[in-house]
Amino acid sequence: MRGPLSRRADRASASPTLAISSQAKALARNFGDVISLAAGEPDTPTPPHIVQAGIDALHRGATRYLPVAGLPDLRRAIADQSMMLRGWRPEADGEVLVTCGAKHALFHCFQVLLEAGDKVLLSDPAWVSYGPQIRLADGEPVKVASLASEGFYPRVEALEAAYDERCRALIINSPNNPTGLMAQPEQIEAITRWAAERGVWLISDEIYGRITFSDGPKMLSPVQVEGADLDRILVIDGVSKAYAMTGWRIG
Repeated sequence: MRGPLSRRADRASASPTLAISSQAKALARNFGDVISLAAGEPDTPTPPHIVQAGIDALHRGATRYLPVAGLPDLRRAIADQSMMLRGWRPEADGEVLVTCGAKHALFHCFQVLLEAGDKVLLSDPAWVSYGPQIRLADGEPVKVASLASEGFYPRVEALEAAYDERCRALIINSPNNPTGLMAQPEQIEAITRWAAERGVWLISDEIYGRITFSDGPKMLSPVQVEGADLDRILVIDGVSKAYAMTGWRIG
């Protein structure tokens, strides 16, 4: 007999990040100063000029339904900022999509890319929500072994060993959650070229791209790599980490 929920819903799992965050908040209420290493949330408030801009927009009546892809002015601003950060400007009207957050954007990626049984490669360790989202799209997450000495980013040899004809996509996340490490430029270059050669979609989660504390090389995006297949690269970015806007939802 079928259970009360769909099989798809049964495949979903609660976020361990949110569970640990709830425990940390409960401890903080009882013991005061508790440092939580769970949710990726800045410990500073949203900058005042952003808060004021939000208030001003509400007073102007910016409370109506919006275009599905996001406000045109915002999409153009995102494209301009990508040019500044990556030296790559996507087409604002056709290549930029505004979602409720980076997690929502990733959900859409898996829903539109995956058929039942498709595999998605991801480095081990990886952010806890990749796997559940892939499974919700009827896909299969495949963790690829990586070495601590190499920042937990997989070698091309490891990707090749995990590859078969069912592999549809590869996720990279630099700077990385949960390790906090940033991939070296040569690692991004090798992974990007491998994905292009194999015809695999490359999903680059760059939500932490503007939070770095190193004097070494800056973050390299796959779109900057010579030989990249730009038609099969999806860049995920957002405002929550860079601008301390984790509770906001934008146009």
